[in-house]
Amino acid sequence: MSPGGGAPPGLSLGKEGAECGEMNRGQKLRAKVRAYRRPFRVPLRTARGLITERRGWLVRIEEEDGTAGYGEAAPLEFFGTETLADAEWFFRSLEAAGTFDLHEALDWAGTRRPCCRFALASAAERRAVPDEAAGRQPFGCSRLLPAGEASRPAVEEGLAAGFGVFKLKVGLGDPVQEQRQVETLCGLLPEWGRLRLDANGAWTPRLAADWLAWAMELPIAYVEQPLPREAEADLTQLDQDFPGQVALDESVVTSDDLKAWRDRGWRGTFVIKPALAGDPSDLLEEIAGGPGDFVFSSALETAVGARASLAVAQACPWPRHALGFGVEGFFEEHDPFGGWTEVPVQRDGLLAGKSAEQLWELAES
Repeated sequence: MSPGGGAPPGLSLGKEGAECGEMNRGQKLRAKVRAYRRPFRVPLRTARGLITERRGWLVRIEEEDGTAGYGEAAPLEFFGTETLADAEWFFRSLEAAGTFDLHEALDWAGTRRPCCRFALASAAERRAVPDEAAGRQPFGCSRLLPAGEASRPAVEEGLAAGFGVFKLKVGLGDPVQEQRQVETLCGLLPEWGRLRLDANGAWTPRLAADWLAWAMELPIAYVEQPLPREAEADLTQLDQDFPGQVALDESVVTSDDLKAWRDRGWRGTFVIKPALAGDPSDLLEEIAGGPGDFVFSSALETAVGARASLAVAQACPWPRHALGFGVEGFFEEHDPFGGWTEVPVQRDGLLAGKSAEQLWELAES
């Protein structure tokens, strides 16, 4: 049995007529998986605790003729994804099967393994391979700030580099002290600058309402995930009481989550982490179903997953806010699995750095 439950199905040797990506044309596919580890230069403080490193799996999907595509599974269990162990079991099972059918493998991953679905679909559709269209439209990019006193010099450095949108984790300590910190940071911003606040579900409904009322006169873009994802009724009430000021993140991990919140009439922003959301085609189909405010964000993945996520952002038909990909400063300076340029306007920056093949060679077999 897998750590997540369920035994592998009888994976066929390829099924004619299945339509699940560029590779699936009745061919036999093979999978290989390797681990990676990205230590943080300084632990990332969130309301859920300290994060000291990012771990995940790189996946190579190979056709009969040797042509390969690469994907990444980077689970974040506290977002409701599968675990690292379950993702490994899934891909090791595909390896052991020898050859497999992509359609069946995606079905097997199902909704319980969205990161595995993202990796498989991205590899099969070659989303992780940059093409000339991927960098055509420039993206604004925000920068994630460190906690505590280090946030002020980080804003000053970011402004000097041309950034105007920043993100600060809140819900880490005394609310009064945090509000003083926010006021200080807002005072550094130019007229066009904005600060995003992310509580990671740490607040109570009363505290969230107090913060939102307090922030109305400040250059705060929105408050992200003020309540836990299970507090659906209270989040909906906040959206009604403070229209446009609340963003969902942990609440909209997959395309099914996005549909559910749209059906509830959500008016605020959706923060989407494509690397956690499952098959990119399913996500884009749901996004295209109606207008909305979208922020596409990093899940602290490698350049393989980031390139595939950027392809999703590029395909979004609606106006987008600044990307949430300004996270590279948290990793070791010579971390081989990043490598894209952290700049305020992304053109081809996310497509820079080592190729997927090079990163694959660096990962642990």
